[in-house]
Amino acid sequence: MPRSCYACVASGIVLALVGLLSLRAAHADARNVAIAAPPVERPATTPCVVPLFSRLDFGDRGENTRMDAIPRPFAYTPPDACAGPWAKIVLEADFSVDAGHQYDRTASIWLGGVALYYGTTEEPSPEFGPSWHVERDLTEYADLFRRPGVGAALVNNWLDEKRASVIHETARLLFYPVSTSDSPASAPDQIYAISDGRNASTDLHDQHESLQRVLTLPRNIARAYLDIVAQSQFHDEFWYMCLPDNAVDRTAAFAMKRGYHGAPKRPKACGNGAFREVAVSIDGKAAGLAPVFPWIYTGGLLPSLWRPTPGIETLNFKPYRMDLTPFAGVLDDGHQHVVTLHVLNANQYFSVAAALLVYRDPKNAALSGALTHDTVPTTITPVVADRLDTDGNGALETRTGDEYAVEGYLDMPEGRTVNRVSQSGHFTNTKTFSVQRSGPLSERVAQVTQTLDQSDSHPAHAPARHTQHAGTYTLDVHSVREEAMGNLSRREMTVHQALLREETVQTAGQPPVRTSVEESDDATAQGTIDMLHATVLPSGQQNSVQRYLFRDSAGHCMDREIAARNNATTRQSQTDVCAKMGREPIDPAPVRDR
Repeated sequence: MPRSCYACVASGIVLALVGLLSLRAAHADARNVAIAAPPVERPATTPCVVPLFSRLDFGDRGENTRMDAIPRPFAYTPPDACAGPWAKIVLEADFSVDAGHQYDRTASIWLGGVALYYGTTEEPSPEFGPSWHVERDLTEYADLFRRPGVGAALVNNWLDEKRASVIHETARLLFYPVSTSDSPASAPDQIYAISDGRNASTDLHDQHESLQRVLTLPRNIARAYLDIVAQSQFHDEFWYMCLPDNAVDRTAAFAMKRGYHGAPKRPKACGNGAFREVAVSIDGKAAGLAPVFPWIYTGGLLPSLWRPTPGIETLNFKPYRMDLTPFAGVLDDGHQHVVTLHVLNANQYFSVAAALLVYRDPKNAALSGALTHDTVPTTITPVVADRLDTDGNGALETRTGDEYAVEGYLDMPEGRTVNRVSQSGHFTNTKTFSVQRSGPLSERVAQVTQTLDQSDSHPAHAPARHTQHAGTYTLDVHSVREEAMGNLSRREMTVHQALLREETVQTAGQPPVRTSVEESDDATAQGTIDMLHATVLPSGQQNSVQRYLFRDSAGHCMDREIAARNNATTRQSQTDVCAKMGREPIDPAPVRDR
């Protein structure tokens, strides 16, 4: 399959020990960044290492601290000693930030307009400058690395009198040769950047702005996939806490009357409701919908929550992969085609990056086909139940639910192949407010996003293949704040994040192959915020537990857990003995036509 399992982690005693030793070594200082997710699994062969850049410093000065990051370009040259094909390609990047004060910043690495890495940075404290390590399996992006290219590293880190910490970064690519007993890894034949021509993401300020690319494609595309990252920025950073415009007016007016300095000063600053989703089209025809993951950056909500354990994927975003194979017959017609992305309900703003992955038919120079069925909605209107009273007490519930299917065919000499993709999605966001006439202000956000993506391929003279990806993203934020002296506001935050991704692949006549990844992060913290100077005063009372669990139907398993208290790691553990997943037949939920 073009999409590897959601997390390819190690099985076996040797790799488990390596992972645990690296975890301990990386976090010898209990204050340093600790992440439960394991490193990328590696082959046994010795890799060729290609440095991309070393110890770049990111700390630019300017009056406009919201300017685009100044890129640090680098040149890439393929490794002579490892010409390919490769068993695996891994990107490794090491970051550090000077002790002091600094916001969380967006970081990315690009080559030929494609994002090799995308994430955010850890915030430092005046007493400690953290360092961290990220990895990404780029085996499926092998096409980018077969020829020289120009890349760029970006960290949008602007310095001023208050925020003066510089961020440092080093990155390299590791190319693992194929051993004599193994076969080369499967990878797309071509990768196309969906970008505006730069080594950078594209900012979409509202749902009417779009990222668009006109492509001239080969005529023998058999399969096509789109990798998407949509990062929430500025007013949209906490999009899951946003309200319908009329509710923003009510809650802001009452909270400011009560004297809470944390209340929105501009009623429309977090409007457009609490639902966001990425819509994709091809030549103006709706092609699919992608959920937006509620990443929380290390300065988000209350910075002490995320020291030393950041939220799920905060430092290393995982792209969402959309199957566009039903459109293959359209893309093979020899004409130019336009791929477009926009973010539904965007409210200033989202940064978006995307790449098209194409598999070509090795036997035929040209294929023909057509799109025969498409029920992807062009717009989604959430249902909002408003139960807020005039004082701002009560609840707001936002719900959406949709199902769609896309089908197309390809005609080949051996017969017709029918490809069908379907998705069912459900989203719920419930906000509960308690604004008593005296006492603290309480706000809770409970959100669940569920998607079930299914792909079916029915070749004329080969076994049918069914792939199913199920994702559940859970977020629960509880904030209690009350007025202190002057410009001070006391905060108590409790956050629960959870991610469940399951993949099932079944070829007709064979048992299904299943993988599952569960990640969770539970954090609580207290703090005092100086609203006038936009700083968080030192405070203890922090606790967090982060867990990562991988299982598959072959019996492989990894269970890692990290606990922290008062911004220092207290426990790190790993086990490789878990309950084996069953091999029961797939029983996918039916997808109804609209």
